Amino acid sequence: MSAICAIYPQESAAEGFTGSEFTEWSEAGQNNYIETSVTMAGMVFSQTHPSVATCINYWYFASASGDSEVKMIRDTVEQYNTAHPSGVILAVILRECPLDS
Repeated sequence: MSAICAIYPQESAAEGFTGSEFTEWSEAGQNNYIETSVTMAGMVFSQTHPSVATCINYWYFASASGDSEVKMIRDTVEQYNTAHPSGVILAVILRECPLDS
């Protein structure tokens, strides 16, 4: 596990990690961060808002490749490059799968 954290660290504090830094990562690193973030959001929502978790499954995981969803998330992180990528990813998720869905 420590090897994974060393390769793809996820800082929880907004200080020192922004979308600008995220966009400097390799595409594989960005994809891993996005996939992990969406997966974790889905797990949390499965316990708190099951309908949102179902929506995430259909929106993100059920598509043939997920490439368009990843590109949309990557483009949005780049657009809001002063914000923490995790916050932007959550905002995209909630835009696609609102809490009242």
